[in-house]
Amino acid sequence: MRRRLLPTLGHDHACVVHDDATVSCWGKDDWGQLGDPTLPPEREIPTAVEGVEGVAGITAGFAHTGSGSSGELGDGNQPTAPTGEVVSVTGLASVLEIRAGVYRTCARLPANRIFCWGDAHFATLGNLTLEYSATPVEIEGIEP
Repeated sequence: MRRRLLPTLGHDHACVVHDDATVSCWGKDDWGQLGDPTLPPEREIPTAVEGVEGVAGITAGFAHTGSGSSGELGDGNQPTAPTGEVVSVTGLASVLEIRAGVYRTCARLPANRIFCWGDAHFATLGNLTLEYSATPVEIEGIEP
């Protein structure tokens, strides 16, 4: 039996990284946030997210793993409808930590470089704009 680490909680869903670096999710799937477009609208038990491996950490956000309507998936796209497809964040490697808000996500890379993407309402991306970004932008001025 795989050991489950502490889950991350989204709006109506949860995901967990197992000790074998795979991921399972459960809960509401109305935005594809469980990472499987074939699932019913709700999943009562943890279900493996296919094609996701080598994961060290995870964050759920609001509906990040499915929606992307504000660019919060970070894959360069702003879909008009949720797909439930697993995507990769554009241009990031060696991520040490990741955190998600409602419509935005930030990641910390080596040398304490911080990148954020998604909705920039109230200038929350830290890049002097109110425009969303569907790809990570580096936040300047954060001292290591």
